[in-house]
Amino acid sequence: MALLSQRETSNLVLSVRQASGVMQPHEALVPLSASDYPQAYSSAVPADVATFGYIADLMVCFAFKEDERDEMALARGHDLLRLQLTPEQALAHAIVNFKRSYSSPVATQLPDTLVWQVHSNAPFALNSNVVFDAVFWSRQRAQHGDLLVALPKRGIVLFIPANQAEAVSQLTQFAQSHYPQLPHQRMSDYLLHCTGAGWNVECRLFPPPLPPSAPAAAQAPFGLALVSDPEPSNTASHATASANHEEIPEPADEWDLDLAGSGQKMVIHSILGNFVLNAMLKSPIPPLVIALFGIGLMAYSLLGILRIGSGLGMSKEAKIWRMVHTGIPLVNIVSLIQLSMRTTKELREAGYEVGLLGVK
Repeated sequence: MALLSQRETSNLVLSVRQASGVMQPHEALVPLSASDYPQAYSSAVPADVATFGYIADLMVCFAFKEDERDEMALARGHDLLRLQLTPEQALAHAIVNFKRSYSSPVATQLPDTLVWQVHSNAPFALNSNVVFDAVFWSRQRAQHGDLLVALPKRGIVLFIPANQAEAVSQLTQFAQSHYPQLPHQRMSDYLLHCTGAGWNVECRLFPPPLPPSAPAAAQAPFGLALVSDPEPSNTASHATASANHEEIPEPADEWDLDLAGSGQKMVIHSILGNFVLNAMLKSPIPPLVIALFGIGLMAYSLLGILRIGSGLGMSKEAKIWRMVHTGIPLVNIVSLIQLSMRTTKELREAGYEVGLLGVK
């Protein structure tokens, strides 16, 4: 994370993530630590990070955002003390800042169902922040009464009126269809009950992950389980990597996926730039101009590869291998196309809308 020059209330933001081995039955801001982050990246999180359990296995992570650049830095406990903010006050300020940057969320009913889905113009992975928007949920309760809410995947927020028992199976089916295989894309394993008194846990939607030594055949099927089910000691069951170290990306947060998206745009521009460079080689343009263009294009390509590699959690060796390809004519274009296609696959699986020129 970048060190920001401004760490003030005006640029305080937040994101919601799945906590590791945490389950709060009722809504409350309970201090957590770096150890409560998923194990895959908890080592990179500062020990005094300003993170709080909220409800079930959801935690709120505070950060500071710089408007001029897409850079964020995790907020620390001493930041909230310096700003004289309680966790509740910090949450209120962060929600106001979030809604100032993006439009208010809206709910649309899925065709031929009793299930509603929440949308906003925020980056898709940040759509789950709506769970903190008390005004939005108050309006939905005024229309539907108490609600049952599922957040199976980052960016996916589904709900039904709690008094419509026939809708529970539909909600469960939709939640199961969105439940991701990659642990870092999951949001909550629980069905939440939204009432005028706040959030409560209704039941467990998805079974806890198997311990690494357990056989795959023992995996329980999708379905509802009691809240009293034993909690997992590790929220991520890691797949065994294949010989190709690029096939399974390391877990990343939503900002990493945005970084991968920006890197993909640079890679796509680099692909087009390579065709321009090939055309320049057959033209009367002075060799010095062509050489300068080629050097700049290579540097731009390398930066795009680094952004994608960091965003998708590629190993150091994989990033170096991709960078070496940029210096080999024709091979560089093929390598960049393959990298862009892989990035498209990962972003679409996370819910991003990707076009010919990258993330829209």
